[in-house]
Amino acid sequence: MVKEEPNFPKCVHLVCFDTLDSTNSEALRLIKAGRVQENTIILTNKQSEGRGRRNAKWISPAGNLYMTIVSKLAKPSLAGQLSFVAALAVYDSIKEFSNLKGQLYLKWPNDILLCQKKLGGILIESFENYCAVGIWVNLIPVELSIENIAISLTDIDLSVTPCELASGITKNYLYWCNLWAEVGFIDLRKAWLKRVNGLGKEIVVKFSNGKSETGIFKGIDEIGRLLLEKASGTLQPISSADIFLQDNEL
Repeated sequence: MVKEEPNFPKCVHLVCFDTLDSTNSEALRLIKAGRVQENTIILTNKQSEGRGRRNAKWISPAGNLYMTIVSKLAKPSLAGQLSFVAALAVYDSIKEFSNLKGQLYLKWPNDILLCQKKLGGILIESFENYCAVGIWVNLIPVELSIENIAISLTDIDLSVTPCELASGITKNYLYWCNLWAEVGFIDLRKAWLKRVNGLGKEIVVKFSNGKSETGIFKGIDEIGRLLLEKASGTLQPISSADIFLQDNEL
């Protein structure tokens, strides 16, 4: 079982497991059963059915960070903006352990990149006005089959335990959540854009229906949609897609 560390914020309720199907699935079960409170943190050593966006399966061996933060929103329509809250929290927490100048970036809509490879990701799932904010970060070496697209903190000789990182992420998540509640999305947007990969570069946007668009990544709008500048000069807001730089970098 994950060892509970004493330096988690006192306002959170920590629930630890050795194995789960996924931390988000457990969070949603608790939410639907009415047995959860806001700022519940679910941690597990490993997942048997880890998943990402569009139910993509993720290998989830023991040693990496798998956590879900339960948040309650007055407006469920704003759930997508929690992805930016979580991304900022993960980024800032990793930077607290190492400078990683010019190596660590965020990628729209929900990825953490290190040396142009995927270090971690975020999955937001909702039920009524509760959100399960799932976060995973690779802390141990990735499998050989995915090392061309994925990376871990051990690859840069950075040793961090799941609980150490989870504690830092929780503190930074609460900070960004409070700022979001006080001033809205605008300050989060500015902070996220300073940490993003590919801003101002030509990208390929691939949609779930198989279609794609090419243009310049101009940032995100006031609700978090990607802004793609077309050849005509018009800005196209995009709510959901996968993006890739034209030079084949993530």
